Amino acid sequence: MNLFKRSKKTLIDFELDELATLKGHKEMVTHVSFSPDGQCIATSSQDKTIQLWGMPGGRLLCTLKGHTDNVKKAFFSSDSKILASYSLDDTVRLWDTKNCEELAILKHNHHIESIAFSPDGSMLATASGFFALSNGPEENVIKLWGVPSGKEISTLKGHGPCPKNVAFSPDGALLASGWVGGRVTFWKIPEMREAFNIDGPDEIIFDMAFHPNGLLLSIATFNESIILYKIPGGKRQGILSNLDGKPTSIAFSPAGTVLAVELTKKLPDESFQKSLSIWDINSRRQIFSQKEPNFRNPSFSPDGTLLVTLFENEIKVWGISSPNIEEFATEKQTPWAVEETAVKQETVMKESRASRKLTKNEVLAIIKKAKETEEKPDLSGFDLSGIDLSGMDLKEANLNGVNLSGANLSGINLDYAKLTNANLCGADLTDAKLSAHLENANLKKAKLSGATLDFAQLQRADLSEALLDDEAALRSANLSRANLSKAVLIGAHIQRANLLNADLSGTILTDAFLDQTVMPDGKTYGPGMDVSRFGAKR
Repeated sequence: MNLFKRSKKTLIDFELDELATLKGHKEMVTHVSFSPDGQCIATSSQDKTIQLWGMPGGRLLCTLKGHTDNVKKAFFSSDSKILASYSLDDTVRLWDTKNCEELAILKHNHHIESIAFSPDGSMLATASGFFALSNGPEENVIKLWGVPSGKEISTLKGHGPCPKNVAFSPDGALLASGWVGGRVTFWKIPEMREAFNIDGPDEIIFDMAFHPNGLLLSIATFNESIILYKIPGGKRQGILSNLDGKPTSIAFSPAGTVLAVELTKKLPDESFQKSLSIWDINSRRQIFSQKEPNFRNPSFSPDGTLLVTLFENEIKVWGISSPNIEEFATEKQTPWAVEETAVKQETVMKESRASRKLTKNEVLAIIKKAKETEEKPDLSGFDLSGIDLSGMDLKEANLNGVNLSGANLSGINLDYAKLTNANLCGADLTDAKLSAHLENANLKKAKLSGATLDFAQLQRADLSEALLDDEAALRSANLSRANLSKAVLIGAHIQRANLLNADLSGTILTDAFLDQTVMPDGKTYGPGMDVSRFGAKR
């Protein structure tokens, strides 16, 4: 099945209506971004400040001061509560958007080129580097930081000079980093290891953007083109070429139906002209172009009804007019039209899975077929409750939304598997390998003795009354907002874990080894420190 079959039909008619002009910065505005909740925008400027504006009215809410040089860009976390900004002063600053207060300062040795929040808001990726023109120390690295603590989690080194861009995939499973030489490296998250590379054109990558469905990465290049790659794998899918300038900034609409492009063109008088170009992704046709006034840094509102752009020290707010506005704003389409029959088959399959209970032999058959086709086992949505899956290899399997309540999973390998919203209530996971995505999973009363949960993503998971004794490993696990009330963690290894805002009421931590672990109060605790204030027993 060709997921990227090109359609001959143009889906979108597109027009812009100017609604407002916002003025507040004293010097050139460098970047603008919408908060995910659509309630405000953040603008950064060469006047060394960031300003927050209420939307849709455009009222100035506050001005954030602290950077000592030009502020390049600022982005919101997924819950809109934290803003990250970076500047030519070689720092990244985290801000509380409600109280307009600085939370943390993150430092690099050299200029910061790009930053990106993970989709769950628990991590921030930063890229820093430079071309070595002397014998001085080099730093061409990607760093990952805990949010909001600002603690460094990991350092990633890639395959070229000066990382220019970082971007998380929509599901948070991959981090893409673009390097000056044209290579894009993809890192598996949370295990922080290299997954695969794309060897693009041997030139500077101006910008990168994942399609909202995560199946496509667009790369804006120096040679006046935008190359589209299939994810995962990195197979080239298409190109937007013959652009009237270099694509210096790109942004998908929330539905992924169109791509907004900032074009930069050098004029005969040596000045630069900025223009806006909008492309229909399905047909790969330009459907809108505007050169006056100079458009910079297009950014869509989360509902797809507004577009903001920059003009010198002003912010322009535009209403999007389209007869297909509902489709444009809300429906996350697959680029180049998924075949209709395949869509229908997939819909029927998903609807039937929710009520279908598999046997052990059926699970084994799915695993066998996946190995034969070199794909990952897909068991998402099935009912696997109560069956014996002990010792099975389901590494990197898709188990999102699966029912595993009461199942025997002792010794199972679920490393890098997707178990978001899975039901594992009362399951036996003794000695299991669970370096997996378990966001919102139900692990109530689960048996996790000796289980390895290193780097596991357990945000908002229910681990109440779970048994994690006998040296279960929770090294670098993310348990922010997880429910651990009355859980037993006797002798557990809890190193570099994130327990921010987790519920530890009645949790037993006797003989547990805590090291560099962020506790519910946001502070980092180590060996021998008193954690009784959280209701835990030592």
